[in-house]
Amino acid sequence: AHTLPCKAADAAKICHRMTSATELVQACATHGLFNGPALDRIEKSCMSYVIVGDTIPLRDGAHKKIKVVSCALLLAEAIACIHQGESVSGLFKLPTNEDAKKASLRKQLSTTSVPPQ
Repeated sequence: AHTLPCKAADAAKICHRMTSATELVQACATHGLFNGPALDRIEKSCMSYVIVGDTIPLRDGAHKKIKVVSCALLLAEAIACIHQGESVSGLFKLPTNEDAKKASLRKQLSTTSVPPQ
C-alpha cells in the first residue's frame, strides 16, 4: 500500500481564509492513519473536528478534534449479507426518510409480542 499525496495542509489554509468563528468545519476519513505532525496540524487548524473509523488505533491517546466512530455494526451487517447471499451494496447507500420509517416499523414489530392462538 502507499499513501497518496495529501493536500490537507492546503485545504486547511483555504478553510482558515473562508470561515468565520461561527462556522463549523468538518472532515472525515475512513482510516485515522495520521503520520508525522498530522495530529498537531489538525489540533491547530480551523477544523472543528475530523471523524474517523475505529479501524486503526490512534497514537498518542485522545485528541480534542478527532472523533472516532465504531465500524462494528457495518462490518457485522456486511458479514450477515454475505452469509445470507445478499448484496452488500445497500450498506453504502444513504438512508432516506422511507428507510427510517421502515426501520421504525421493523423495530416495533420485533418488540410487539403476539399472543398465542
